[in-house]
Amino acid sequence: MNAQSLPAAARFTRLLGLIVSVTFVGGSAKATNFVASGATAVGDFSNPLVWSPNGVPGPNDTALLNDNSLEAGGPSLNLTANTTVQQLTLGATNPLGKSARLDLNGFNLVASGSITLGLGGGLSFLDGRSAGGSPHLETPSLLISGVKNDGFKLFTNDRATNLTVQSGARATVTDSQNVSTSVLLAGEATMLTLETPLTLGADLLIRGTGANEAIVDAQGHAITARHIRIGQFGSAGDIQNDGVIHATLDLEVSRGTFTLDANDVVDRGVVATNEGVLTLDAATASLDASALSGGRINTVATGNLSRSVLVDGFPNGGQGSLLDLGADLSLTEDLVIRGNQANQAVVDAHGFDIVARDIRIGQFGSAGTIQNDGVIHATRDLEVSRGTFTLDANDVVDRGVMATNEGVMTLDAATAAIDASVFSGGRINTVATGNLSRSVLVDGFPNGGQGSRLDLGADLALSDDLVIRGNQANQAVVDAHGFDIVARDIRIGQFGSAGMIQNDGVIHATGDLEVSRGMFTLDANDVVDRGVVASSEGVLSLDASTAALDASALSGGRINTVATGNLSRSVLVDGFPAGGQGSRLDLGADLALTEDLVIRGNQASQAVVDAHGFDIVARSIRIGQFGSAGDIQNDGVIHATLDLEVSRGMFTLDANDVVDRGVVATNEGVLTLDAATASLDASALSGGRINTVATGNLSRSVLVDGFPNGGQGSLLDLGADLALTEDLVIRGNQASQAVVDAHGFDIVARSIRIGQFGSAGDIQNDGVIHATLDLEVSRGAFTLDANDVVERTVVASSEGVLTLDAATAALDASVASGGRINTVATGNLSRTVLVDGFTSGQGSRLDLGADLTLSVDLTIRGSGANAAVVDSHGHDITARNVSVGQFNSSGALLNDGLLRADRLFVERSTLTLTGGDDVVQAEIDLRTAATLAVTQGGDEEKGLTFNGATLDILDTSVLSLNFDANTSPAQLELDFAFRWKNPVGGDRIAAINSLVSAGRIVINSPVQTVVFDNDDGYTYVGLTPDPAILAGDYNGDGAVDAADYTVWRDNLGMPEGTLINDISVGPVGEAQYLVWKNRFGNTLTPAVGATAVPEPSVATLCLLLLALSASRRRQPTECF
Repeated sequence: MNAQSLPAAARFTRLLGLIVSVTFVGGSAKATNFVASGATAVGDFSNPLVWSPNGVPGPNDTALLNDNSLEAGGPSLNLTANTTVQQLTLGATNPLGKSARLDLNGFNLVASGSITLGLGGGLSFLDGRSAGGSPHLETPSLLISGVKNDGFKLFTNDRATNLTVQSGARATVTDSQNVSTSVLLAGEATMLTLETPLTLGADLLIRGTGANEAIVDAQGHAITARHIRIGQFGSAGDIQNDGVIHATLDLEVSRGTFTLDANDVVDRGVVATNEGVLTLDAATASLDASALSGGRINTVATGNLSRSVLVDGFPNGGQGSLLDLGADLSLTEDLVIRGNQANQAVVDAHGFDIVARDIRIGQFGSAGTIQNDGVIHATRDLEVSRGTFTLDANDVVDRGVMATNEGVMTLDAATAAIDASVFSGGRINTVATGNLSRSVLVDGFPNGGQGSRLDLGADLALSDDLVIRGNQANQAVVDAHGFDIVARDIRIGQFGSAGMIQNDGVIHATGDLEVSRGMFTLDANDVVDRGVVASSEGVLSLDASTAALDASALSGGRINTVATGNLSRSVLVDGFPAGGQGSRLDLGADLALTEDLVIRGNQASQAVVDAHGFDIVARSIRIGQFGSAGDIQNDGVIHATLDLEVSRGMFTLDANDVVDRGVVATNEGVLTLDAATASLDASALSGGRINTVATGNLSRSVLVDGFPNGGQGSLLDLGADLALTEDLVIRGNQASQAVVDAHGFDIVARSIRIGQFGSAGDIQNDGVIHATLDLEVSRGAFTLDANDVVERTVVASSEGVLTLDAATAALDASVASGGRINTVATGNLSRTVLVDGFTSGQGSRLDLGADLTLSVDLTIRGSGANAAVVDSHGHDITARNVSVGQFNSSGALLNDGLLRADRLFVERSTLTLTGGDDVVQAEIDLRTAATLAVTQGGDEEKGLTFNGATLDILDTSVLSLNFDANTSPAQLELDFAFRWKNPVGGDRIAAINSLVSAGRIVINSPVQTVVFDNDDGYTYVGLTPDPAILAGDYNGDGAVDAADYTVWRDNLGMPEGTLINDISVGPVGEAQYLVWKNRFGNTLTPAVGATAVPEPSVATLCLLLLALSASRRRQPTECF
């Protein structure tokens, strides 16, 4: 190998992991292993210095190049004389994969043992020859690039992958099982000679150049490969002396001639290209065939080809591609014939029949020809392009015919295609009514030239659509020649295109008829079963006998009616899509619809119904929709059997106009009602405004909604009282206000929502407000006046504030999401109250301005930033169940007065009772770290009375009993923080002691307290009275009277303990006065009468204030 070609061969062998063993007969046992290793081992094979040990390998030695070397380079040696060794190994196990090369350099290398090429090893035969044996190919591939290797023999086994024989090389495959992937013969005068059958797991590629073919001489042996390319990429090749040929995929012939014999097999497809000629045997059964670039295929039997055929003259010049039939052609898929004037594509049927799924005689603007055809049968479609084709009497097309690119197709009277398409200047001629039965598309859009055209020679009756679309340059025309047309939808123009029907007979659209960018008039006998459409400035005029259900005037289209029954179901006049003149409906008679009339456009693309004084009846009438505008001009009587909407304009309902259900003003539309208007519902949306003038204008429900859009707020202006059987909902925000201006008129509704779903609303200048069910305030403030009435529930949500009047008597109240309700009288709320801070914003709150007495429940629940609070402001609360915290939430009850409840539930909260005489009748439940604190205040001697049986103090929850600082054993009355009604025949001492021991009840008292049964039906936690002590009897005469007051006054400010029978803590002052005042009239023996308690003089009060400033109190201690 020369210096320039060596690296390419080495790279080839490195990539494929080449190992080649060349085995010779004879030889002797090896004597010495010589190793040439590393980048320094270069030059002459016979130089002793390149070997280790130093010396030259001989006939009995083994030569190893690069064996186990970790050096960066590899050895590169060349022969300078004929050489004989026992064995030769090149690059067998070098971990770095470096190349080891040996160039025979024109000399013979004789190995009596074997020659092995390992990873990266390369053996060059360039200009050299191998003598004395035959190489044995064991692994991926062998590159033979020399020109003097005549007689070289290769033995291949089942691990071989690729065999490449390059220009001028010769190789002989003998005694082989297979070469498992591919063989490539490339270049001039390249030959592969077989001495055994060749079986390839991949491809056999035979390609030469010019007059120098690449040849496989099979010598009668069989060849099996995936692809067999006898010539490729415009090259030529040949297989000589072949046995059986078997292509498991495809067989290709290029620039030559090849005949498949009786036993040859092609499993998938045959290809003739670049003037190659392939002739099939009668036994050949290929699925597909392609004749390309001047190629030619000859069939001799019906089963030669069974799936698809492509005859393609596009790619190249020369003689056209050709399929010559020697028998009927029956395909399960397509026959495609495409070429042009220079590169014809032809199927010469020679009178034989053709069956295929789709038959394309020309495709993609190309042309094709079927000559000398017998019967043609397309099981699906048949297309003609850039030529002329006539379907004969026996020809059959099961689905559709197509003429494109100025192709002309003429149907026979017996032709019965389902569909037809005429594209890009194509033309189809019918001669019988049944020629086409499902759908027709005449389309002049894609291309210029003469317009696409359908010429009728008989009536056209379609079960689906007739679509005719083109433009000025590319017309689309159906010339009916006086024949009738029936189709489901008839589109005379579509998608802004234009179309034309000329010389029509009767037109019958069983669905819709559309006119676009042109004019069409339905005549007296024409029929449209469903709807008429005028679009893209198309103008459609109806005859007096036309009775379409629906009409749509779109994108500048115009429809003219002349009789009342022209349209009966729905009408859409739509100027949205495009500019130009506005879409328009001109009435020539009354319009009576069972469904809707929708008129929508904008300033540039108006949508107008000109009634010309005629009446309009429709289910819903939308004068503007989805933020669009519309107009009804010159109207007679308007009657909406359901709703009437006005958007982005102004409309006034006149005295005779009727709306059966609801009126709507949206997107700054303004609707003014007449005194005679009696609509059930009203909606003012997105800046819309409705003006009422009479009490009966609206009777069921009203929605004033400013949410969707900005601009001026939605508004309902009352010109009379508003009385609704259902709801009044007012919702908006700061930018999009929602307002009802009552102008002093009264409002009655079931529920009144002044804000909803976190929105805000407002009622201005209201008269009397009466909600027969609920009234809600959201994100604003509202005050119910003296005459206002809410029959069931008041609601404040989303930071809304509602203040009740003294006369307000609602059953229920809900305060949610930061709302606040202020009561001012005891009767404001009477059934249930829910204060719910779960959702958002500042905490929800109920502020009491009087006692709260409920027949059902008070529930307070919130958490963290979303507190739920009832501030009693010292007022009493009575309810069935009182829940402070619920569902793992917390709550707060502040500044309580007396609490009366059947059941008290405290969860995740601290509830402090300071009323001094609180009562729970049935159950107390404390859970989730709750605290119920009963705290005596001042000189109180009472706490919580519990008359029930169920006291549940769960997890770490606590009942905390806090005695006031004046608690003393020296007193006349019972002093208790908690008492529990005894069960029948028993007491609660053990139960309370157990809870105290468990830490569930905690007692805080300045003196030791006890748990005792007082023989009055209760077990107490507190102190029993001392019968020898009369608290407040400061002079010790056995009676608390005026004389004791004098003693107290005379000792103001004196130290604690100065007065006898003093149970108070600290210097003499207010505490001792309250003890005296609260016990005035008591005696150690029953008093005969009672005397009024004298009040202290002004001077005494001054002394009292001075004493209080110096007073001190003891800290309570927990004791038991």
